[in-house]
Amino acid sequence: MHRLLNSKVKAQHFAHFCSTRLELSVLSVNTLATIILSLQKYAAEPDVVACIRDCFYAKRNMACLQLKNKVDTKFPMFDLIYHRIRSQSEREAILKHFEAEAAALSNSPNFSAPIKLLCGYEHEDSDDDDELETGSSGGSKKLKDVQRVAFLTARPEFLRKRSNFVRFKRVFAEHRFVFVGDNGQGDIDLGKELLKDPHLYAVSAVLIHDVIRNHATSKPLNQHSYRGKECNQSGIHSFRTYIEEESRSRNSRRCGCCG
Repeated sequence: MHRLLNSKVKAQHFAHFCSTRLELSVLSVNTLATIILSLQKYAAEPDVVACIRDCFYAKRNMACLQLKNKVDTKFPMFDLIYHRIRSQSEREAILKHFEAEAAALSNSPNFSAPIKLLCGYEHEDSDDDDELETGSSGGSKKLKDVQRVAFLTARPEFLRKRSNFVRFKRVFAEHRFVFVGDNGQGDIDLGKELLKDPHLYAVSAVLIHDVIRNHATSKPLNQHSYRGKECNQSGIHSFRTYIEEESRSRNSRRCGCCG
């Protein structure tokens, strides 16, 4: 499908066909995701973005979340909404749909909010021009049903990172988030801001990798880490190695201390 829609004109014709001849609400999540992914390259075109909007409108509640996740595994939802789609009115209409369906889903008695990790440092494979990149930090190429990690790459600017965090949250409004940063790029300031109102930002935890600490010292982390006391007072958890943090998180979950 993607190879067939190799021009703007073909994409416009296909979008018109989907919008006028198909009953989008009866199509499966997989089929709608395929349509969206086939059209995303040409989402700046009015008739194309209208079709993408209608595809998202066609699914509600859990199906809407599943559709977003399905698209996100192949092409970042953040990039689709904020970069490929140029129409402010269409973007806002889609985001309001996402937020409304997320609110309805969150109020369901059996719904448990999924967790996404938003990382404040740049992924080694990221494109310098991208503000946010979704993907796995592991080397596996195996396809996943859900992307649980996204990389904020607006460093070192605190305000841009916060803006990207808020924009990402609008796309996945039914989620809760764990922010992971380091103490060398202004991520502490962002973490403090997020924890001032964890309900507003839907933040479950802020984790800061201590990349500045003198690793030779045996003194407690809060005594030797850069802004360590400030992190502790703000409810930010600092860690020295990812192995250490993985072990701590597992123990916390066993004790019921972590969401």
